[in-house]
Amino acid sequence: MEQIPSSLLSLSNFAGMIFTITQLIAYSLFIVTYVIQAGSQGGQDLDAVVAVAAFPIIRLFYIPTLELLAITMLGLVAVSSLMNCLRQRSLNSALVFLGFSFIFFGHLLFLFMIFDEFLLFFGQIMQLIGFVCLLIMLAKVSRTRI
Repeated sequence: MEQIPSSLLSLSNFAGMIFTITQLIAYSLFIVTYVIQAGSQGGQDLDAVVAVAAFPIIRLFYIPTLELLAITMLGLVAVSSLMNCLRQRSLNSALVFLGFSFIFFGHLLFLFMIFDEFLLFFGQIMQLIGFVCLLIMLAKVSRTRI
């Protein structure tokens, strides 16, 4: 039996990944259609339908290795911004530290979302707060330079 070339094997793996992603998008469209239809009929609680439909899909994209990598990188950035905040003692550096710390804690919550789906929600809230802190800092810096 002949050996399959590695380039053909990697192409096959790539095609399989594209096929799987296309299927997920199609299933997502089915779910969205179902949610819209259920909302227009008013017979069911729309939030419950969305939660039931969304969490199995979200779990498909849960990759703990990537979360650990993100946590490590954000931890280094948060510690560096803490050092800068302690050195500079300004509101801008404090906002940067808070922003990256909230994003870091959001990813920590994402890491443990397999135990409770609400950790995904709280992680998203933490990241939102972190990005708002960074946005406030950016607005303050850009306003002083204009």
